[in-house]
Amino acid sequence: MATMVDLFIRDATFDDLGAMLAIYNEQVLTSTSTFDLRARSQEAQHAWFLEHQEGLHPVVVGERAGQVVAWGSLSVYKPRPAYQHTVEVSVYVHQQARSQGLGTAVLKHLCERGQSSGVHTIVAYIVSSNQASLRMSRACGFVEAGRLREVGYKFDTWLDVVIMQRMLRPSLG
Repeated sequence: MATMVDLFIRDATFDDLGAMLAIYNEQVLTSTSTFDLRARSQEAQHAWFLEHQEGLHPVVVGERAGQVVAWGSLSVYKPRPAYQHTVEVSVYVHQQARSQGLGTAVLKHLCERGQSSGVHTIVAYIVSSNQASLRMSRACGFVEAGRLREVGYKFDTWLDVVIMQRMLRPSLG
């Protein structure tokens, strides 16, 4: 558990899923920060959360005054066994709490959690127009590892994705 930028960060519980879902679905419907095109159901959010209850895949929430205002997760990067030490990070912040350092606090916390649990590298896929998320990831030690051109289509626009990566452990060999 951590306190940063007037934010209390803790492991998410089933009781947090409604607040997390509201933050996520606002992004689905209004932005390109996620490539989902339809709001996620409560059932799908519950199933997603259950998948994160084992191994190297924490889900955390950031609270202010007892209200969830941000959340993030480390997720399976790819299902094949050789990828087991690589995770994908996601961070979402309530629309009224953006540009206050909360996303950075959650991302730093997740990097620390990954480091302590043996994750080797973290990747983030960020739409190229999301300059705030790109700045946030750079501030947390991520570097650009690649760019995928026009791989997403949302709001009648083709979207590029920047692949950001942070190495947590040195390579062996």
